[in-house]
Parts: sequence; structure tokens; C-alpha cells
Amino acid sequence: MLFAIRDDDTNFFTQPAELAAIYSGVWDECPISLAITPFQAGYPKWLPGPAPNLAEEFPLEGNQELVEFLRDGCARGRFSIMLHGYNHNIPSGQPEFQAGERLAEKARKGKEYLEGVLGTKITCFVPPHNALSREGIEAVVNAGMNIVGIQSFRPNRRVLKIRHFLPFLIRNWHLRVLRAEYPRPLWVLDHWEIPYCVLGKVSSPKFLREGLERAIRLKGSFCLSTHYWEFGYQMVHSPTQTVGEIFLELLKLARRAQNVTFTTVNHLPGKYRHGTKSQLLLD
Repeated sequence: MLFAIRDDDTNFFTQPAELAAIYSGVWDECPISLAITPFQAGYPKWLPGPAPNLAEEFPLEGNQELVEFLRDGCARGRFSIMLHGYNHNIPSGQPEFQAGERLAEKARKGKEYLEGVLGTKITCFVPPHNALSREGIEAVVNAGMNIVGIQSFRPNRRVLKIRHFLPFLIRNWHLRVLRAEYPRPLWVLDHWEIPYCVLGKVSSPKFLREGLERAIRLKGSFCLSTHYWEFGYQMVHSPTQTVGEIFLELLKLARRAQNVTFTTVNHLPGKYRHGTKSQLLLD
């Protein structure tokens, strides 16, 4: 079983101490896959202080302490970097890569910018608010990135092609018959789409445990998606526990699994060969 940690929303306003306080006891065992917004729009809503001014962008390199921290973490194998949108704006009140404009340009520019600033290769895209339009999917794939999150195969959400039939069939079998998400990265014609489970304050700890146990049983992959700024929040469905405590509980459960491999989200697709039985299995 492959286990990866995805953490969203690192940006200009993130302080290295925030990430270190959570992951310093974890990153040498399981590297943290950080989804980074390169040109944060305004002041993030989860921070105390002024309301967001979405007209202003804050490039990551403006926080040199953070940049040096991230570059050092990548060099030590503690961090793996993914692109999390361009500026995380909400045009017309909708997610950036669902309703924004010039998405092809933003996907390409954001990828090139992070690669240059952090000196690392970007191979995965994490959609802001986990939402992508047809244009968004095309923009990300054409920029040479895999997508974190298996996207809908509906015609209004994706440009359909004949070779989409097999991945559509595989995913539908799992969703409609087995009542669960496909348990490993899915090869979709010319890129990978990587399933995940969300750990946030409104998540169900029971659902997360069951998802991890299923991945262990099927020798699949488990991508735990969370936000560093939520770790102190109390769980809605388990008020005596915080997001951080559930995180440690899931990590402990993964450690107990036989043949577990802790890896990065970027490396999850590389563990499977598209076109082989391991990729096309209808477990």
C-alpha cells in the first residue's frame, strides 16, 4: 500500500514555523506533498486580519524565509511540490480553474514560476477548491501535469474521446457497483488522475479510517488531503478530537500496515504501469 500526504494552500503568507510545528516529526518518514499557490490573491480568509483584497497578488518569492525553507526541505527529501492554481482567486464567486480566464497561460506560467523559484520539477496540479472545468483540465494536461483528483467523465466537464471509455468504465465500476472511489491513480489517455481523501474539520473520521483500511486491503494507494491551518480545529463529527489528532491516528494506522510505502503524491503514478493488470484491475 502506498501512503502520501497532500497539504494545500502554502503561499506567500505561510510561515515556515507553521509547517515545521506540524510535520517536523513526520517528514523524515513520510515526505509532505505541498500544494503551493505561486501568486496568492489577497490576504487568505483563514488568517486573522484584514479582509482579502483580491486585486493584489503576492508572489511566493516575496517571502524569502519561506522560499529558503522550502528549497532546503526539497533538497532533504522532506517536501515535494505541486501547483495549487495560480492565485487561488474566486472569479464570480467560483473556483479559479472552474470559472477563471486564461487558464492555459496560468497553468503554464504557475508551473514554470514554481520550478524556477524552488528549483524543483512540478508534475502534479491540485485544483483550488478541488474544481476543474473542461478548459481547466485541458490547460493543466497541456502544461504537462497530472491532476490530483479523478475528474467527472460527463461531456460538460471533459472533452470526451474514444480512449476515455476504459478509464470511465473502471471508475464507474468502483463508484456505482463497489460504492467507493478507485483505489489508485487512474490513467486517462495522456495523464494520471490521483484520488484522495479529505481530512478537515467536517470530515468523518470513520470514513477516513475505512478508506485507509480499504487501500491497505487492496494494496492500493491512499492520498490524505489536508490543510496545515486546520490542524488545531475540532472535528465536527468527533468534537473531542482535533484535525491534527485524527491525522496522527491515521498515520499510526498506516504504519501498522504490512508492506506500506510512504511516498509523495508526485510519485504515486510512477508506482503503476498504465496498460498493465495492476492499473486496470476491477477490484
